[in-house]
Amino acid sequence: METRMPRGSLNVVNAARVPPARGQSTEEHDLEKDRPALTPHRNETDTAVHALDSAYLTSQTFGDIELEIELLELFVVQARRLVPKLPTDDVRERADTAHLLKGSARAIGAPLLATAVEIYEQATETQQAADQPAYRAVATALEQTEAAIAARLSELQA
Repeated sequence: METRMPRGSLNVVNAARVPPARGQSTEEHDLEKDRPALTPHRNETDTAVHALDSAYLTSQTFGDIELEIELLELFVVQARRLVPKLPTDDVRERADTAHLLKGSARAIGAPLLATAVEIYEQATETQQAADQPAYRAVATALEQTEAAIAARLSELQA
């Protein structure tokens, strides 16, 4: 008997454990699964990473416009709260905040911000102070992502 998810709820796809490829060790395979889930989206005419992959988010929300609007609005609030916390001197707090923001950006299909945060996270992994150029890149990516989100929200609410 098939159970149905309530409209608007997210369903986690059952992922079968994929065995290592021929000639690949189990350790290499396990490292591979920890790679970022979203890769920057590019096309032939656009060399920049997209700020928002609306098709991805639509697929994640099963086309539920109200859910998509809610997720985008919540993301903006969360991102605005988290980005100012990134340049803390507490290495652990900085890593946790960056990881949370990166995951949230990936979840809504914001690869530009996710990539910028990942670079920041790697640049500041062992440093006691935040990496200023990488932080500025995150702030810029957030501005671009917020602009893309505002445009998408206008589109959805029209």
